[in-house]
Amino acid sequence: MDGLRREAPRMGLFNILLTVNLTPTCRNELSSQIIATGSASEARVDLDLQKQIIDSTQAVFDTMLMMPLTPGMSLSEKVYEFKRSISGMLGFAGEVQGMLTIHCPQDVAFAITSALLGIDVDEVDADVKDTVGEMANMILGGIKDGFTEHGVEISLAVPTVLAGRSYRVSGMDDASWTTVPFYLDEGELLVELKLKAPK
Repeated sequence: MDGLRREAPRMGLFNILLTVNLTPTCRNELSSQIIATGSASEARVDLDLQKQIIDSTQAVFDTMLMMPLTPGMSLSEKVYEFKRSISGMLGFAGEVQGMLTIHCPQDVAFAITSALLGIDVDEVDADVKDTVGEMANMILGGIKDGFTEHGVEISLAVPTVLAGRSYRVSGMDDASWTTVPFYLDEGELLVELKLKAPK
């Protein structure tokens, strides 16, 4: 997955100023500075993107695929270009907006598809593309649940899948981003989360 690079991410933390209605219970749950302004309050919430990615990805692989994988440290440089790979992308909007993308070498995508569907695959077909798209959907679904626990609501779009011998993925270059590698017997899976506050 060697590709073009860019500056280091911001340590996997995303800081956002939210205007929310806070109950006493919510006040205790938010480990952030809260500024009371009457019935509504402003809360500064730090979202640990690396932890959100790792927790959700491991949950999906443990419960849906029963495949062992090991997370690595967040990448310090961004990967733009991919060869003989499949990428599943899923946007979201709401109190924050962004995109989750998973990048799989073909052998990793084949193994995931076989584990999920119980069939042998050795070529990039509709089943493989649907599986990669669904993986992105499930991983982002878990991250959405984590955001909700911090009082951050988002809605998900429909997954898009890219596949090919060589292609480039870019966009939302002004967003905070975190990319976490995961290691399987078949190779390396990248999960990237881009996030920014809505305008």
